[in-house]
Amino acid sequence: MPRRCIVEGCPYKRSQLEEYRLHRFPAEIVLRKIWLTCIGCGPEDLNRVENWGVCSYHFLPNQYKIPPTIDHRGQLYPHAVPSVNVPQISADGIVFNANEMKDLVVKLESMERALNTKETAEKDLKILQKSYRATILERNSAQKSSSKYEQKYHDAEGKLKSQKEQEDNRFKKWYRVHAYADFQFLTQNMIDLVIDKNHFKRWNENDLSAAISIFSASSSCYAFLRDTIGYLFPSRSCILEQLQRIKVQPGFIWPVFQVMKNEFVDFSPLQRAAMISFDEMYIDGRISYDQKNEKILGPHKNLLVVTVRSLAYQWKQVIYFGFDARLTKGIINQIINELFNVGVHVYGLVSDMSTINRRVWKELEININLKNEAKSKYSFCHPVTNKNVWVFADFPHTLKLLRNHFLDTDIKLGQDFDNSVISLKVVRDVIAAQKNNDLQITYKLTDKHISMNKRERMNVRKAFELFSSTTAKAIQFLYPHHQKMADFIQLVNDASDLLNNLTELRVQSRRPCLKPFQKGIKLICESTKGLFSDLSQAPVNLKYLLTSHLNQDHLESTFSIIRGIGGFNDHPLPADAVQRLKRVIISSNLRHPRTGNIHEENGVEFLSAGRLQLLVEGTKMTQEILPSDHNSDYFEEKFRFIQPHESYAVPSWATEQVSEKAIIGASEFLAGYIAKRLLSEYPHLKSTQAGNWGAWIGTLSTKALITPAHWWLCVFMKFEEYFEEYHKTQVGWNLNKNGRVITPLCEYLHQIYPNVPKKAIQFYLRVRTKIRVQAIKKKIQIVQRKRKVRQFLNFVTVDLEDEEEEDNDLVMEDFVIDEIAAAGENSETTPDTDDDELLTVIVEKRAVFTKQRKQTPLPFPSKGKIAHFSTLTSNILTNSNHRTNSLKKRWLY
Repeated sequence: MPRRCIVEGCPYKRSQLEEYRLHRFPAEIVLRKIWLTCIGCGPEDLNRVENWGVCSYHFLPNQYKIPPTIDHRGQLYPHAVPSVNVPQISADGIVFNANEMKDLVVKLESMERALNTKETAEKDLKILQKSYRATILERNSAQKSSSKYEQKYHDAEGKLKSQKEQEDNRFKKWYRVHAYADFQFLTQNMIDLVIDKNHFKRWNENDLSAAISIFSASSSCYAFLRDTIGYLFPSRSCILEQLQRIKVQPGFIWPVFQVMKNEFVDFSPLQRAAMISFDEMYIDGRISYDQKNEKILGPHKNLLVVTVRSLAYQWKQVIYFGFDARLTKGIINQIINELFNVGVHVYGLVSDMSTINRRVWKELEININLKNEAKSKYSFCHPVTNKNVWVFADFPHTLKLLRNHFLDTDIKLGQDFDNSVISLKVVRDVIAAQKNNDLQITYKLTDKHISMNKRERMNVRKAFELFSSTTAKAIQFLYPHHQKMADFIQLVNDASDLLNNLTELRVQSRRPCLKPFQKGIKLICESTKGLFSDLSQAPVNLKYLLTSHLNQDHLESTFSIIRGIGGFNDHPLPADAVQRLKRVIISSNLRHPRTGNIHEENGVEFLSAGRLQLLVEGTKMTQEILPSDHNSDYFEEKFRFIQPHESYAVPSWATEQVSEKAIIGASEFLAGYIAKRLLSEYPHLKSTQAGNWGAWIGTLSTKALITPAHWWLCVFMKFEEYFEEYHKTQVGWNLNKNGRVITPLCEYLHQIYPNVPKKAIQFYLRVRTKIRVQAIKKKIQIVQRKRKVRQFLNFVTVDLEDEEEEDNDLVMEDFVIDEIAAAGENSETTPDTDDDELLTVIVEKRAVFTKQRKQTPLPFPSKGKIAHFSTLTSNILTNSNHRTNSLKKRWLY
C-alpha cells in the first residue's frame, strides 16, 4: 500500500487524503517509466515506487473509467498518466508536458517492440518532442487564464468577507435592540461592552452619573455589583477622578450656576418661576482636614444649605452652603440677583420657624399685625425687578408646632367654634376606648402620638396623623358632644391638603401676641394668596398653584440624602459634608431613606445631575472667584522675627529639661520618618554616622527606624519655628484656616532653603498639619467631656428643638456653663485645669445664683442618678478612686 504521493510539492499527505485518493504505479515497466517522467523523476527512482503512489489531484476527470467516491478511489483507464499539477519536465533542453503521453499508451505494444532498436526510439522521441512543444504552449496559456480566474476568485472572496462583516454588524445591532430592550439598567456603552468586551468605550455623562449615584448610596453595594456579580460599571478610581474635577467651596456653588445658565436658555417664564428655601443640619463638630484642597475645616456645628425649586415644574438645585453661617438680607438679595442673571425668577422664600430664621424675617421687614392688618407685611422687594418676593413658613414645621402646643395646653377657639376649648383628654379617651381591641377605627393613633419626649416631638409624620380626618371622624362618632373639636381637627386636615383654600384660623389667647405656629399659619395663608395673585398675571400666567412646592420638604430630602450617604455616620465632618454635597449635586435618581418625615418626591431631580462636563467647565470659568492664597508679602510680614539663615544646633541630651527632651525626641522621630519615606529619592536625608541627635531612635530601635542626618534635623527644627508662627492665632486653637495651608508655605520655604528637596518640605507640611489637627481634636474632646460633667452636675435639661425660645427665660445654669466653657476654649491650659477647682467654681456659682433666685435647692438625686454619676465621673475625669470618692462627697453628701 503506497504511503504518500511521490509528486514533489504535492500538498496532500496521507493524513489529508480525505478528498484525494492515492493510485499505485502501473505494473508495466514502460508505463511506469512514463509516469516517472511525467512527474519529473528519473530512472533511479524506478526501484522505490512500491512504497509511493500518485494521488487523484494529478489526474483529469476524463481519465477515470470509474469516478472516485468517498468510499472508493476510482479506476483509471489503462492509458491514463498524471498530467495536472505536476512539475515541468525537460528532455534535451526542451520543456514538455505529459498530456500527449496518452497517444503513446494507446500504442504501447508497438512502442515496446520499437524501443528494442535505437533508431526507432530516436524517431519516436522527436515526434514526441514536437507534440510536447505544442502541449507546453497550451499549458502556458492555460496557466495565464488560470491566474486571471484565481484573481477573480480572490476578489470575490474578499467581497464575500466584507458582506459577511456587514451582516454581523447588522445582527449585533438587531441583537442590542431586541435582546437587551427589556434591560433598562443597561446603557448603550454597557451593551456594547457585553457584545464586544475587547472594544474600548469611553463612559458618557449618563453612565458616570448613574454610577456615582449607586456609589454614593453604598460603596459596598457598588463593589459587590461590579466585582462579584459582574455589572459593567466604571471603576472606583474613575468615579473619584470625576468627583475631583469639580471644585465646590463654601459659599456660592459657581459651577452649578454655569449649568443653570445653559439649561434656562429655552425655558419659558413659567418654567423659570421658582422659590428659594434654606435650613440647617447638624454635623460633626470636630475639626477636619481636606487633603485635596489643603484646607482645614472646623470645628463647625451646623451646615447651612440654600436650594432653589421650581413652582410649576419638577426641578430643584443646591446653590449655596456654608458652615455656621447665618443668612442676612444682603446675602439673600445677592442669591436672588445671581439667580436672575442665569434666568431664574424668584417669587418666594420658605424656611422653618426657628429663632434664627425669624430674625431673617425681621431683617426682611416681615411683620404680622393683628390690630392693624394694613401694617402687616408678608413680602419684600425683589432687588432687580422690584416685584414681590413672598415669605412662607414651612407648613409641616408649623403643624408640628401646633401639635406641640396642643400637647402642652388646651386651645381656646374663636367665635366660629362657639369659643370652645379643645383638650388632649378627648384624644386620650379615643385611644383608651379601643386600646384593648384588635379592630380599631383609628389604628394609626397610639399613645406615642400624645406622650412624646423632646426628641419625639420633632417627628412631623405623627403630627399629620394626629390632626387627620380619621381622628376628626372618630371624635365625632364616639363623642358627639365634642363636635367643635372634631370640626377644628378637620379644618387643620383640610389645610394640610389645600393651602390655597385655607381660611383664617381664629385662635384666641390671653397674650396680645401670637404663638409662633399661629404666625406661621397666618403667614402661609396671606403669602399663598399674594403669590398666586402675582403668578396668575403675565408673563407667567399660572393657572393653578402646586402648594406642595411651598414647603421645604425637598430641602429636608436633600439633608436625608446627605446623611444617608455615610451610612450610620449621619453627622459628617465638615470635609465629608462638602464631598457628600458634591455627590448629591452630580448624582441622579438619589432617594432619601424611607424612614423619615418627608414624602418621596417622584421625578424631582437636580438640574446639575449628570452635567459633568458643564460642571467642570463652570469650575474652570469661576476659579478666579475662589479665594486666593497668601502672597510673599504676607509671609515676609508673618515671619519677620525668624532668622532663616541662623544655624540651629541640636542641644545635648544630658543638659536639657525633660519637656525639651521630649520635643527634640519627637522631632527626631518625625524627621527620621520623612527620611525613610523619601529614602529612595533622597538618600542624603539619612544619617551615615551615629550622634547624640539619634539618642531617642537608638532607644526605640537600632534597625527598623532611620536616624535623620544632622543637617536635616537642624532644618527640621527650623521648619517647626515657621510652622508654629504660621499657625499662631490670637484666639482659638492655633490653627490657620485662611486659604491653602501647604502649597503656598511650601513654595516660600523652598525659596529660602533651595538645597532641601521640595518633596520633603511638602511631605513635612502635610504630615505636620495632620498631627496638629489630631492634637486639637483631642483637646476638644477633653473640653466636651468636662462640659458634659458640668451639665450633669447642674442637672440642666437641654432643649433639643428650641422652637419657642423667645417664651422661655434664660436659665442661669446654662449661663454659668457657657461662661466657663468659653473661658476653657479660649485658654490653652483648660485641658490641664484641676477638676476639683473646676467643680468648686461650679458649686460656688450655683449657690450664688440659687440665693438670688430665692428658690429651694434641687432635690437630692435618686440612686439611679448617683450610680450613673459615679460611672460617668470615673470614666471622664480620672482613673483615681481617691479623686472620684472626693468628688462624690463634695457634691452628693
